[in-house]
Amino acid sequence: MERSTIDSGLIESMAKWFTTGESLLAMIFALAVLIVTLRIIYRPRRDSLSVKLLGSLMVISLSFGADHPIIYGLGIFIIAALITELHFIEKLGALIWRRKEHQQYLLQKATVEEVENKRKKELKIKEDEMPDETQSLDSQHNPWNVYNKPPNSNRLLMEEAQKFHVAVHRALQSGKGPFGAHELKEEITLSDRFSQLTLDALLISLYHHYVIEIRYFRLRDDLKEALPEVEQMALAYRNYLIERHNRNSVTPVLIVPRHLNVPNVFLGTLILRYDLETDQFHNEDRAIKILEAWQKAQ
Repeated sequence: MERSTIDSGLIESMAKWFTTGESLLAMIFALAVLIVTLRIIYRPRRDSLSVKLLGSLMVISLSFGADHPIIYGLGIFIIAALITELHFIEKLGALIWRRKEHQQYLLQKATVEEVENKRKKELKIKEDEMPDETQSLDSQHNPWNVYNKPPNSNRLLMEEAQKFHVAVHRALQSGKGPFGAHELKEEITLSDRFSQLTLDALLISLYHHYVIEIRYFRLRDDLKEALPEVEQMALAYRNYLIERHNRNSVTPVLIVPRHLNVPNVFLGTLILRYDLETDQFHNEDRAIKILEAWQKAQ
């Protein structure tokens, strides 16, 4: 008798907590939020998938807890904004409000595949010239292949270029360079209706923007071929800013290895020479004076 009284009291207390099915669902999603949060804390991911899942579960839990149709509608909109790519939302907004802005040029984070394809194109490496992954695995299991076959030159070149890019990105992240205080955006794509460009980095200061291209050149002649591409990127980004009523000036910057004997400025593009051994920009002082002169001239 006493046990049945306790059970009935427990049921009554639970009924007070969960008066509706929506409150029960809110509690279930709240527990899911707790589980995902613990998962992110103890095993963080490099991508944003876990954060998007956590945000979606939190919005769903709060929506069911509010139990109001308007909140449901807001929840759907917020979740859609969380899981949808930025360029899709901009295009949708342009269609709804019949505005021409944001329809031409769009910025978004570049994928790993887009960045890798850009590196191969810059180094003039064709896809069929790279060693097959299955062959690489076989070589690991058969050590005699190391003596029978020379190392693949394209693979070594890709590794050297990747090492150079990582070092330059790390230097920019730590604030090195002649740019002063700025916001750094790395590995992004700038697309319009007909083309897509992958930019290594953007440096955004209060009145000035820099389009940064990092190139692992071995020969000086490679510089002449790359300058038109860098200028095209700067022009496209300039148009992107104009569409958003931003009149700040844009300067193209090319970062190359120190061993290249190249001028500090070539055809309107600032050239920085990065020393991998000292982790410094070799001509940083000269570049600061050049940028100051350009800003005074504007």
